[in-house]
Amino acid sequence: MDSLTKVFKEIQHQVTFKSREDTIPIEFSIYKNDNERRNFKLPNLYSYICLCLHLLEYKDKYMEILGSSDKSLSKQFYDSTFYKDKIKREENRIGKKHIFKTDIQNFYPTIYTHSIPWILVGKSVAKSNKNNNKEYYNQLDSLIQRCQRGETHGLPTGSFASRLIAEIYMCQLDERLKEYPYIRYVDDFELPYNDEIEKSEFYKELTKELSCLNLKIKS
Repeated sequence: MDSLTKVFKEIQHQVTFKSREDTIPIEFSIYKNDNERRNFKLPNLYSYICLCLHLLEYKDKYMEILGSSDKSLSKQFYDSTFYKDKIKREENRIGKKHIFKTDIQNFYPTIYTHSIPWILVGKSVAKSNKNNNKEYYNQLDSLIQRCQRGETHGLPTGSFASRLIAEIYMCQLDERLKEYPYIRYVDDFELPYNDEIEKSEFYKELTKELSCLNLKIKS
C-alpha cells in the first residue's frame, strides 16, 4: 500500500469530502526545452480526493467511454507498451503514402471546464441542465473548478486524475470523428492518407469540432 492510500484510509471516516469551497493549487514549472518551460498545477489534496472519489463513483460510465475509442494509443494507462503502440501505428499506416500530424494548441491550459459536460452529453443537453448539480457531468465540472480557485479555464496538470479526465474528453471527441482513420496519443493526432482531399476533410472536421469546444489546432 502506498503512503497516500494509507493516509486516505486513516482519515476517510474522520473527514467529510463534500465541501464546495474552492482551493488553491500549487503551481510551478520545469525545464521543457531552451525556449519553453512546462507548467504544472497540482490541486489541494482535499479537492483532489473529492475529484478522485467522483471518478470512482462513476467509474463504470467513464470506463465505458474509455473503452469506446479504437483510435487512442493513450487510454491504456498500465498495459500499453512502446512496442504495442508502434505496431498499431504502423498497421494504421499500411497502404498510405503520406502522414498528417497535428495537435491541440495548449491543450490542458485551454480546456474550458464547462465544455466537459458538452463533450459528455452534448452542448444542448448540458446547457439545459447546467444548474442540475445531481448530473454527473456537472459534478465533474464543479470539482475541477474547485481544484483551481474556481477557475473555468484549464485542467490542472501533473496529476493522474487530470490525465484520466483528458483521455475521457478525447475519447468522446474520437466518437465524433470516428469515420476518419486517424490514431491519437492524448491530443496528438496522426492521419495517414493518400489524397489531399482526405487530409483536407479531416482537418476541416477536426477544426470544426474543436471550435465547438473552444479549442483550436496548433498553428
